[in-house]
Amino acid sequence: MSSSDLTPQPAEIAPARKRKRALDAIGQLQEDLTTDPLDYGKWLELLTLVEKKDKPDQVKETYELFLEKFPTASPQWIAYISNCLSHSDNVHAETLFGRCLTACRSVPLWLAYIAYIRRTHDVVSGGEQNRQVVFLAFQVAVDAVGIDVDSSDLWEQYIEFIDNWKPTTQWEQQQKTDLKRKVYIKAVVLPLRNVEKLWNDYTAFETEIDPTSARRLVAESSAAYMAARSWLKEFTNATAGLRRDAVPTRGAFLLPRKSNQTKLWRRWIAWERANKLELAPDVLAQRLEHVYAQVTEVLRFQPQFWYEFSQYWCDKGVNAKFVEVTIQGLACNPGSHLLNYQLAEWYEQEGRREDMEGVYDKFVDFLTSECMKLKPEEDPKEPPKEPLKEPLKDELKEDIKEDSMEDSKEDSKAENSMEDSTAKADSLGNSKNLKLPAASLPKYDPKLALVQRAITSVYARYMLATKRLTNLQAARGIFKLARQNAEVQVTHHLFVEYAEMEMTAISDLSSSAERLKIIERAGKVYAIAVKRFSNDPEFWLKYLRWWLARDNTGEARVMLKQALDSLKQDILTDAMNEGDVEQSLIATYSTDATKILSQMFIEFVQYEAKRGDLTAMKNLEVQYLAVFPKVTKLAWKTQLYRENITEDFDSFDPVSLFDMDAKTKEKKRASDEDEPPRKKAKKVEEDPLDVFDAFIAEPQFQELVITDEIYNLLRVLPRNIYYDGNNMFDSTKLTALLGSLDV
Repeated sequence: MSSSDLTPQPAEIAPARKRKRALDAIGQLQEDLTTDPLDYGKWLELLTLVEKKDKPDQVKETYELFLEKFPTASPQWIAYISNCLSHSDNVHAETLFGRCLTACRSVPLWLAYIAYIRRTHDVVSGGEQNRQVVFLAFQVAVDAVGIDVDSSDLWEQYIEFIDNWKPTTQWEQQQKTDLKRKVYIKAVVLPLRNVEKLWNDYTAFETEIDPTSARRLVAESSAAYMAARSWLKEFTNATAGLRRDAVPTRGAFLLPRKSNQTKLWRRWIAWERANKLELAPDVLAQRLEHVYAQVTEVLRFQPQFWYEFSQYWCDKGVNAKFVEVTIQGLACNPGSHLLNYQLAEWYEQEGRREDMEGVYDKFVDFLTSECMKLKPEEDPKEPPKEPLKEPLKDELKEDIKEDSMEDSKEDSKAENSMEDSTAKADSLGNSKNLKLPAASLPKYDPKLALVQRAITSVYARYMLATKRLTNLQAARGIFKLARQNAEVQVTHHLFVEYAEMEMTAISDLSSSAERLKIIERAGKVYAIAVKRFSNDPEFWLKYLRWWLARDNTGEARVMLKQALDSLKQDILTDAMNEGDVEQSLIATYSTDATKILSQMFIEFVQYEAKRGDLTAMKNLEVQYLAVFPKVTKLAWKTQLYRENITEDFDSFDPVSLFDMDAKTKEKKRASDEDEPPRKKAKKVEEDPLDVFDAFIAEPQFQELVITDEIYNLLRVLPRNIYYDGNNMFDSTKLTALLGSLDV
């Protein structure tokens, strides 16, 4: 055996290191949180393990990292403070109280603060001065969270502390009575869990002092108390099952977590907005602010609540809080379109270009990282692909020249590759019996396509916002930046949006030559897009509309032929059996090419009807029927004579309404209602109208439901073992029996 055989190879060492690292639970959790810093569950595991090790410095460091991500997590603030107090670090505990009490609206947190104040300001040893400090702490606490429906303990402790006061003079006794009455009157009109107990204690308190004046004082608060009690009862029933102490959980990307808690929190918000207590506007606003602070703590990973909370501050004109809440929401939901666009638009309105760009850049970076996670891993045997060299963004924005629309080297490579693949697909598609290897077929990942579409949308809004805030030249830089993103392939929507943006400059130009130059620039964008998105039928439809909007029917016809050639593979798939090559290829497209091409022909013919002649219309009809031989002329004419075909709310279909029989009308009506499809019981013969525009909906079957009455009847019927061959079940006799019963 050679010495090299005894030498451990690197591939054998790596798993051992991995296992060793896995033994360190804290280190493994820290590594996982570096990859995903918003994993709330792992943060809680890490905090638990760190506290068990009982190293104060490590505990502080971990809590600070956690609270930097989740500054409104009140249970963790309480645990952090308790850990400091257990090590007699009162100075740091007071600092933490100062940080968290203004950031959180938590009753348990304020109760912890009250407990700390009472412990450090003992009235026995400190006397009247300490008592006033505790009174002040209670007053601040009830002002902050006393409106919370679960703040009963806070009010009871406040009243108990007042009761424990032993005045030494008549003046102090009167002060005690006035203070206790003031606290009672403030508490009994709030919908608290123990409001009935507080009311009974209050009436007993007033009666004990002066039965004569008790009736008057109690009557003054009676109506408000009754309203609060009624509100509490209805609120409790409406929000039964609401868990305010639930641990925040986050769903997977593109798979939001569904929870019944969301509906219950919605009910609470609606309950407050209804203002059944008829509160003053400022008091109602305080309650709304409080409930939004609660819901964003528990459901912190649901951006819609952060958006509503930020809009609450925006409506009040408190811009600082509006921005603060939006940024806090983005910290937990970096992929939120609502919050990102809202913050970017606010920065744009304020003229803060760098801040606006920062929002869009972070948004794109996050979506890009999610996109990379969804991409299939490359085969390690294949040589790694060199990333495209992307110029600096600042250089792109500063040095955009008039020829910026010329194809870059990267674009040329991608376009040539697209042309080669299209040619191969066309040549292979001519042979129906030819089987392609599975590796050569492109795989369509709907999640990946959705993220790429989202990134495209962000780039488009980024581009338009840059144009609004600065100029068209800077917006072109964003478009170029998006095109050269080596990690994400933007969809055709960005090219269409950019072409439309270029066309907006025409209205400011007086020279026809300059206008023609703008049109050529926009047309060049479509020319590049054709090479990139030749297999996207939705793009071809938009391209046709582009030429028709320019009244260029010659280019529109050329483009229509290109679309037919590029999407020819899609049309063939409709007639293929399962298992054919073409049947596999159709799954790689996100839209129905047949339907899109039909729409293109219809819109082209309708254009010719308005601005062309009848001969052109007939030629298009002949071409369409040749491309779609299964479509009958009846189906073609039905769609052709339909008005406003692209508008669902104002369409008129005279052929279907006046010329078709009742059965066909019913089928078409079911199709137009766009009901959810059911599974077919058996394969039915394909109708030519289906190929055109889904005239005939799939058969609708009612689900068989056995009612309780039928079930109970079946339960009492004798079992089949009690019947012989001569005693068979007779449904007629059973019907007669049931009919004779006197019910």
